Amino acid sequence: MNLFKTVILIFFSGILYSNSNIPDSITSHLINLDTDTSKIDYLIDQSWSFARKDPELSLALLSKLDSIISVAGEEYGKDVMYYYQGVIYKNLGKYVESERSFFNYYDYHQELNNNRHLAVVTMAMANLYSDQGLWAKSMNSVTESLQLYESQNDTLGIIRSSGKLGYLLTKLNRNEDALIYHNDAKNLAKSVENNSELSIAHSNIGNTFEELNQLDSALLHYEISQGINNKQKDEWGLVYDKTQLGKLMMKMGKEDQALLYANEGHRIAKKIKATNLIAFSQLLLGNVLINQNQFDKGIKLLDELLENDDFNNSLQDQTEAHESLYLAYKSIGQIDQAFSNLESFHTLSDSILNSSITDQVNNLEIKYQTEKKEQEIVNLQLNEELSKARISNQRIAIFSLLTGLGLLTIMLYRNRQQKLKIESQNDIIAKSLKEKDTLLREIHHRVKNNLQFVSSLLNLQSRHVEDDTALIALQEGQNRVKSMALIHQNLYQEDNLTGIEVKEYFEKLTNSLFTSYNIAPERIKLEMEIENVNLDVDSVIPIGLIVNELVSNSLKHAFPNDANGVISVRLNEENDQLILSVSDNGLGMDTSDKDGFEKSFGYKLINAFKSQLEADLDISSENGTTVEMRINEYQKVA
Repeated sequence: MNLFKTVILIFFSGILYSNSNIPDSITSHLINLDTDTSKIDYLIDQSWSFARKDPELSLALLSKLDSIISVAGEEYGKDVMYYYQGVIYKNLGKYVESERSFFNYYDYHQELNNNRHLAVVTMAMANLYSDQGLWAKSMNSVTESLQLYESQNDTLGIIRSSGKLGYLLTKLNRNEDALIYHNDAKNLAKSVENNSELSIAHSNIGNTFEELNQLDSALLHYEISQGINNKQKDEWGLVYDKTQLGKLMMKMGKEDQALLYANEGHRIAKKIKATNLIAFSQLLLGNVLINQNQFDKGIKLLDELLENDDFNNSLQDQTEAHESLYLAYKSIGQIDQAFSNLESFHTLSDSILNSSITDQVNNLEIKYQTEKKEQEIVNLQLNEELSKARISNQRIAIFSLLTGLGLLTIMLYRNRQQKLKIESQNDIIAKSLKEKDTLLREIHHRVKNNLQFVSSLLNLQSRHVEDDTALIALQEGQNRVKSMALIHQNLYQEDNLTGIEVKEYFEKLTNSLFTSYNIAPERIKLEMEIENVNLDVDSVIPIGLIVNELVSNSLKHAFPNDANGVISVRLNEENDQLILSVSDNGLGMDTSDKDGFEKSFGYKLINAFKSQLEADLDISSENGTTVEMRINEYQKVA
């Protein structure tokens, strides 16, 4: 080994890898790796392998990974580091750090428009929020995740997001609906032979039956989950199984078995050093001991749970712990401590109630703030016009009364003061306009998310519909909702909050339809000639829905028996008219087909928009089908 290589090895071993928490075997292996990418890959693999059994070591390895990425100026591996940090921080109960890491990962892949990675991280964020009892935020994240997974036909992702949706519905006391989604997740997991997800699905089903007070059914599913995790030696999953079984035994009055499960779950959680699982199992163990009149042991466990900042307990867990401590202290005659815990119990109960109320009024608050800001902008604009009028009058007065240098000096001073006042008002107006811009983006984002949620619900509902006609209607409804959601997505992502670039929007819309009907690009070719015009929302929505209906109709009917063909979409502006044409070189329409089309819901929808747009409609069946609309009523945006 030459001198230069020796110096480099000493530098890396002394600077990058010196950490008493990292085993010497890992440090030695790192030193012998030649390239930065090989070091990054090795640290990524090692950190994930220790994520559950030793999360603190896993974080130490990620810290070294960050050092190598920073020193080498590498982008490679940075996103994986963000994601692993988010998962491990969540497992350690460090929720703020976890959310920050997940947001870093989300921003990284949103810039790359990588939907697969966005689906993964929004699912992780849904779990993070639900661990804290933030049901509204969790529902928002899991809905976005489900939509992204469905767009990619990702079975595993659909299993996980459907199971999470069922879990949240259980928390909202919609247990019958929750069972539908949990059973869907279970059946999908079984069909792809994924035992880890199958275990989670059975655990979720057991939890829902427990909420329905069907305890025997709950026990059956908890035991199935435990059997799967025992076979796979999944200690993480076993902590959940043992703790859930312990809670269930308490409800069934089997206190000895409850204590057995609680002790076993707590032992495994401490063994794998997972802070949030230790807290989860310790809460149950403390409650079981107090219920068996072992007050000293139970009080010690629950006090430790509340006093240790590392546990980061949710409001619900803190409330339950204080209630148990109140009963324990009351039973042993320590009235002061009993009263203190009772007071904390009531305070936290009020906090949970207030949190629920906050979620319910959130949309009303946004609407109120938006209207308030708009009114403030109007008032400021009126003040600006009044100020300009005053300046004009003052200039006339200065011109007519200019009789000397002294008077001129006085008037110039007043003019300067007025100018400063106007500049201050303009700054206020600019700030208010920026706030309005932010609010409008948030509104469009929420509308987009709500439309995606509706689309997801339609998709989930379609799985339980056997009638082909109803299934087609649900799919068509889902595509219409998606076409509107794309508009609001474009609005909050672009600088122009009132206009849509039609060319980009049509490309996304048609690509979505080809994906929805599972059309291979080599079978049906799409030709687009779209003039790049900006239209306002009221014009784009009906035009987008018309294109949705016409392209869908061609995909469904023009090329039977997997025939090849071409669909053309054209839009251009001529003589103050928008000329929209959708054509295909398929079978074409005979008289009966045309009569059927004109009686369909899609044609009625097109006809309604035709009136709204003051358009002329022409349908031709030569060499396929061509539908042309000449639109007279539309509004462009600069």
